[in-house]
Amino acid sequence: MSNIRRMTKGGIALLTAGWLGILPFSSAFATDVSYSNWLDTIKFGGDLRLRHDTQFNTSNTSNRDRERFRLRYGFNAAAGDLTALFKMSTSGGTAANGQPNSTINGDGLSGNQTEDTSLSRKGLWVDLAELKYKPFEVLQVEGGKMENPFWSGWSSSLVWDPDLNPEGYAQEINLPMGLFATLGQMSINEASNFHDANPWMFAERVGANVPLLDDMKAIISATD
Repeated sequence: MSNIRRMTKGGIALLTAGWLGILPFSSAFATDVSYSNWLDTIKFGGDLRLRHDTQFNTSNTSNRDRERFRLRYGFNAAAGDLTALFKMSTSGGTAANGQPNSTINGDGLSGNQTEDTSLSRKGLWVDLAELKYKPFEVLQVEGGKMENPFWSGWSSSLVWDPDLNPEGYAQEINLPMGLFATLGQMSINEASNFHDANPWMFAERVGANVPLLDDMKAIISATD
């Protein structure tokens, strides 16, 4: 037992001396590679909204009253030229008995969830799952379940709903003199039974930021 005890004490002393000798090198190494710690770039955020909704019916005396809520939560993280965005949201899409149903998708425009179906649990849906890549200052490429690229800057709600997060790919170009262009290739549906009838929607927007005064500018754009 005494030999084992002496060996243990000697091993501890050796490890302590080694650690003290390596410590300055470890500190210097950590300083050198600290730039690659992309975990520091992760930003979390979210919001919760409660609302009362009354729908008036002019055909009879009965109106529709319902209580609703919207919960959104997610994060974004940057690593060099690559940025990842992820967000969950409540939405419609529960089954008739109020239970979550994986075969029913959430509402594409609204995250509001009605408080109904006998205190049932409510579902969360993927609202954003996007990667953005910016290889050059004038070009950004993105894809996935993404933020609407046509709402960057300004767009008309006559063409795009601001709550719509399309799926597919997009390219955003910002040139000198305030010129810009956005291209979108959006997947609408995936056809089953192994045929090539998958519908896609293609959209383009070109425009320019025109400075008028020091604190005023105009944005002129056209979309197709």
